[in-house]
Amino acid sequence: MEMIDFNAKKGFLCDMDGVIYHGNHILPGAAEFIHWLQDTHKEYLFLTNNSGMTPRELHQKLWRMGLDVPEEHFYTSALATAAFLADQAPGCSVYALGEAGLLNALYDRGITMNDVNPDYVVIGEARAYSLDTLTKATNLVLAGAKLIGANSDTCGPTDEGIAPACRALIAPVEIATGKQAYFCGKPNPLMMRTGLRMLGCHSGEAVMIGDRMDTDVISGMESGMSTVLVLSGVSTRATLDEFAYRPSVVLDGVGGYPAAGAAGVRASPNGDAGSHPRRALSPRAPLRLRCFARDCVIGAHPKPSPQRGRLSKRTADRRQKGKTEKRPGRKQSRAVLFLSKENTSFKRECARAVSRRRCRASKSFVCVG
Repeated sequence: MEMIDFNAKKGFLCDMDGVIYHGNHILPGAAEFIHWLQDTHKEYLFLTNNSGMTPRELHQKLWRMGLDVPEEHFYTSALATAAFLADQAPGCSVYALGEAGLLNALYDRGITMNDVNPDYVVIGEARAYSLDTLTKATNLVLAGAKLIGANSDTCGPTDEGIAPACRALIAPVEIATGKQAYFCGKPNPLMMRTGLRMLGCHSGEAVMIGDRMDTDVISGMESGMSTVLVLSGVSTRATLDEFAYRPSVVLDGVGGYPAAGAAGVRASPNGDAGSHPRRALSPRAPLRLRCFARDCVIGAHPKPSPQRGRLSKRTADRRQKGKTEKRPGRKQSRAVLFLSKENTSFKRECARAVSRRRCRASKSFVCVG
């Protein structure tokens, strides 16, 4: 599994709820993480599935917590939903259940409100959610409106604990109508590609950070990014056993990022960020040398050290004979392995791997660390 060199990454996509804050309380280490992003001039974007707030409101919320993050560093599922509808049906009308973030995003894209015969029923996080609005949305979908969800989060962390999120609110309409909603937020690839475009970097140069396996981690993984699961939100270490895929790294919170970035640590896929780049390597790693492209270089054969004493005639003849004759039935290959002194088991396994490969080239060199 991939190891992450945080300093080598150019772009960072980061969730907010459960990663940066809970409700109105900033999480430990979040301020240091944001300062690290800004001080190291990383490209970063807060990619949140929360559709209730506008980028300006998110900027002001973090400002009240003592953090200065400009508006252009936020992209919400409400913006992704409005962009999708404007691309699919320019000038369409919708019946929307949501907060200011969703409604403003729809208006800004030229989408109008319609509670009689809308083209779409759009549902996000809504404090005004009630039996009346639920009944209205159900009947409009049965009449032919298409059902759209701002995101597929079932719940989210709050100051009081856990609150139902968009997927939980839209489920009754799906059940009552037999129609499946289309969700525009994470893990929808459309939102992820937009985020990468805003960062101006390739997926291989970016990291996705979040607290959910079913949205943050899978969206980053399927987009080709390195992924980080933080345990400061809705997920625990036991959550990992519920999924067939794994994040690249698991951290207790984003507070572990600045220290890891400053030290250039490659964290373990099992979730323990090591204090030394070699100690975090998987025990199976030496058998897959090609995975360590960042640690391996192809180099020239070192010059032989001068002989201290004169060789005997017998030794000189034997060496000369070895240069001109090949032993029958054996492949001729030479592999020189330069290894770090700290990890003897790593050296031993690498040596076995190279020996088994018996490189066909006349000279093969693997230089590590």
